[in-house]
Amino acid sequence: EPTIPELEGRVDRGRLLGLNGRSRKPQMELADRYGLQDYPAPAGGCLLTESGFCRKLADLRDHEGFSGIRLVWLLRLGRHFRLPGGAKCVVGRDMRDNAELKRVAQPEDILLHTVDVPGPAVLMPGGGADEDVALAAELCATYGDSKGRQAVTVRVAGRGQDAKRTVTPRPREAFSGWML
Repeated sequence: EPTIPELEGRVDRGRLLGLNGRSRKPQMELADRYGLQDYPAPAGGCLLTESGFCRKLADLRDHEGFSGIRLVWLLRLGRHFRLPGGAKCVVGRDMRDNAELKRVAQPEDILLHTVDVPGPAVLMPGGGADEDVALAAELCATYGDSKGRQAVTVRVAGRGQDAKRTVTPRPREAFSGWML
């Protein structure tokens, strides 16, 4: 059936390529024809087809909005939490996430990481209230490699502060209601 853009005259179906199905061979041939060599691997699909990404995207729309590409780009990294005070918290999953979160941190953000055990980088874009920063420090310790320790030191930096907090890791389930 014709789409609304077609009915409104904004799209001419006759000029479209007619790509369909799961095969990426026609797209790869088109890239070759135009001399394109640097493109993503033709595996997987659009992030908008992934339910986890869409949950994070809807949360961003509802809280911060789509005013800047940076926050949308951050959706691809780490585990995302919406803390009770309203702050957003991104917890790195691996070394690549951690390095990227540290790289993209800006002065208005808060960046946390464990000091005495291996652990994630945690980014709070735009910062947050003291209560949410304290919870982010607990998240950082919880997702770190605390090996049953009762206390973990977390460095909290940004927005004019650079401090260390000693926190008690919790079971990860304690945060599951806040995960996006």
